[in-house]
Amino acid sequence: MNRIKDYIEFLGAIGIIVGIVLVILQLQQNEQLLRFQIATELRVNRDNDRLSIRGSDYSATLAKAQSGLELTPSELVEFNAHANSIMSELDLRRMLAGAGIFTADWKNWLTEETCELFSNKVGRSWIQMKLSYSVMGPGVVENDILEEISKRVKKCPPSFSTLKSDEQN
Repeated sequence: MNRIKDYIEFLGAIGIIVGIVLVILQLQQNEQLLRFQIATELRVNRDNDRLSIRGSDYSATLAKAQSGLELTPSELVEFNAHANSIMSELDLRRMLAGAGIFTADWKNWLTEETCELFSNKVGRSWIQMKLSYSVMGPGVVENDILEEISKRVKKCPPSFSTLKSDEQN
């Protein structure tokens, strides 16, 4: 009888340990889901902010910048606002990757959009202006992001929007 009692106690202890492990796993899963929800909310808010900052017709401004035409003052404001939002987005991505929410490297994110935005005269001037007026010094988040964008721009292929179609040639 004592032997049966010992087995029951042993099985009960194993059951308690398994239960604790399952609770820990559930807590970890809940934490991951919460992090994902926070990241999603941040992303949705950023997208809404970017749309309101750059306006609804930003593609015309971007196409004009890529074609080499001079931008109007209002278009320069749109460009600046959008470029700043890209910086904020990259900073957010780096923070989320550092917190383990995203597994991808922030440097690989927005490559195409970064090329479309900065691989032109206005974009390069914007980068140089930001780097030259930065009073924060080396190793600061903003400088690191600007330097990474500058490196990526040098590797950008020709822009799709600046390619001529066969009909135009």
